[in-house]
Amino acid sequence: MKNIITTITMFILTLSVSAQSVSTEKVKYYLDSFVSLYLNKKTIKDDVLSKAAQLQSDYMLKTGQITHFQENPNYKTPTHRVFEVDNNFIRGSIMEVAGGASIPKFDKKFKCVEEQIAFNILNMFKNSPEHNHILNRAKFYGYSISFGQYDYFVVIDCV
Repeated sequence: MKNIITTITMFILTLSVSAQSVSTEKVKYYLDSFVSLYLNKKTIKDDVLSKAAQLQSDYMLKTGQITHFQENPNYKTPTHRVFEVDNNFIRGSIMEVAGGASIPKFDKKFKCVEEQIAFNILNMFKNSPEHNHILNRAKFYGYSISFGQYDYFVVIDCV
């Protein structure tokens, strides 16, 4: 009986740890690969846009809501966040796509759960006509992913 309880306890611990053990860096690696195939080859990744996107994905994780806006006046809109990061940003008008989802159960057709999450993120935006239009017009982009215990939020800022 003690072995059964130990096994069940270890299984529960494994489930809770697996949701927390997703590697953000691995997701970004796979997302970079998918994005470079999907976006115009001339689209350039931009650190300022990535830092601004991080401000929003962290906010969405904190509030649990997918949104383009914040109550903080310095971070209220995508433009506010970009200028908060770099007040000399002059690349053009800022557009933003945002989404969130639960961490998926692993599907064996992917190398790892991180690849599956990156694939899901790209498809989430590709399958939305409005988001797809924004991404296809982008000349510069930056993105961020914030992970909770069982979910994640992603923001892509582009110009």
